[in-house]
Amino acid sequence: MAWLEARGVLEIEAVSVDDVAAYWRYIELRPKPGGGTLAASTIGSHRAAVRGALAMLHHAGELASDPASGVRNERRGEVESEEVPALTQGEVQALYAVTESQVERAVLGLGYGCGLRVSEAVALDIGAIRFGGGGRLAAGSVTVEKGKGGRRRVVPLSAGVRDDLVDYYYGERVDLEELSGQRRDALVLNSRGKRMRQWTYNKVLAGLIGRAIGEQRLSTEVLTKRTSYHGLRHAIATHLLERGLSLEQVRLFLGHQHLETTEVYTHVSAELLGELVGR
Repeated sequence: MAWLEARGVLEIEAVSVDDVAAYWRYIELRPKPGGGTLAASTIGSHRAAVRGALAMLHHAGELASDPASGVRNERRGEVESEEVPALTQGEVQALYAVTESQVERAVLGLGYGCGLRVSEAVALDIGAIRFGGGGRLAAGSVTVEKGKGGRRRVVPLSAGVRDDLVDYYYGERVDLEELSGQRRDALVLNSRGKRMRQWTYNKVLAGLIGRAIGEQRLSTEVLTKRTSYHGLRHAIATHLLERGLSLEQVRLFLGHQHLETTEVYTHVSAELLGELVGR
């Protein structure tokens, strides 16, 4: 209850879907005394206990609804609810500010700078990257061969993301291949020189968030936001709309099939517009 009270929730009847989603993220990122974060099995057991308690209270008639039932994507690093806000541009910059390796900047660049789904980042091979080009793709591009629904799209690289990927490709990645003794097709490799998997992408991001909080570049309030790797995709979509891009342009960038899928990001832009015009 202490965690809920810190959020201003003083009665169990007031617990919302957003509270549960925020707590899931909190226990994922909470550091252990000896360093690191809780094991996936511990997190799973803790979630099951909380979910069971809320379900029991609902069935007993003490809660009008079960707030945990409204939280989707419970796999580690993917807990989110549609109303959870995106990271701000300043918060994303704080994550970049605490990076300590080329792979950390590459992971941020693919998720935020390119708006890739974590599954798309995992599947990315070195052949999908083009450094430099002409016209709109002057800084290069990333080709997603099989996005959601098997759709192919080409994502332009900004100069900054291009530079980060170049540094990683010719730097830490070369060292990892030499260490493993094998040539790899995957663009991003884990510490053993193999294709980086979904859990590790989320672990890298969780480490950056924890580091930024530890250095007081971010407050713990950030844990109430979309802090999974998918949250980076949500953040760049929101920020592009804030900068004036059309829904259609953002839809193409994200690889959504339907415009309605992109409209989930518009509520933050509406709030920003309200602040700009003073109402």
